[in-house]
Amino acid sequence: MQYINPFELYDLNLKKDINSSIIRRAKRKLLVELDLSEEQFINYKGLKISKDEILKLSDNFGEEFQHEEKIMFHKFIFETKQLSNFLSFGNIEFFEFFEAKEKYKQESFLNFIKPYYIDKFNDLSFNCFVKNEFIDLRYLVKNNIFENTINEKLCYEHISRRLDEMARFINKLEYNIQNKADLIDKDIYIQKLKALIKEKIKPDILNRLPGYFEEKRNNIALSLIDLSREIYRFFKDAKFSHFIICLVAKYLETSTEVGQKIRTLCKRN
Repeated sequence: MQYINPFELYDLNLKKDINSSIIRRAKRKLLVELDLSEEQFINYKGLKISKDEILKLSDNFGEEFQHEEKIMFHKFIFETKQLSNFLSFGNIEFFEFFEAKEKYKQESFLNFIKPYYIDKFNDLSFNCFVKNEFIDLRYLVKNNIFENTINEKLCYEHISRRLDEMARFINKLEYNIQNKADLIDKDIYIQKLKALIKEKIKPDILNRLPGYFEEKRNNIALSLIDLSREIYRFFKDAKFSHFIICLVAKYLETSTEVGQKIRTLCKRN
């Protein structure tokens, strides 16, 4: 979802009182400029906005500008450039140079920016996760203004789905061993399995996710333990089985209960 600030779009004066009639005049001016333009679009910070989009935005702004609080929200975003650029284009500078403000604790403001913020946060955090960009992900997790709110989980829907895929991937590996062990060339399969686990399971980036993901990390850890058991059961490969258990115990952060269980298994093997 793309946030567009009316003060920027219409080049409005922040010091003047703004109302819906001013929006209507600004819209007419913009449409005249659009009709005179050969390209038939308005350039908004590099984004091309068509006539139909201008009309739709103007209707929305006209409705919003009947409420003083929403006018103040738009003004605040206009004056907070890094927030504005994040809501519009998903720029990470808002989190890299984060400045705590009382507005970020205001429920009505959070509800106002929620659709734009969550959409951009989802995309940005997911890209950091899949590209193993540890530092950027750390900034996002640390300075997420929806942290510890009922909307926190919405910020990580893309990553959450990826972790579910990861758990299904591990379960599928276990299923294949259980049902196709007699048809598998042990040496070739183990070699491929090592490469797949190295490619798919990345503890460093998993550990940088917020506490919200502890349960999913636990599930992935326990699934890997189950996989290690099946590897030993069908292939009698104690070395690789032990490698997986110790990989989980040493590198993947889990709850105290699950961690203790895994460390105990590691010592036994």
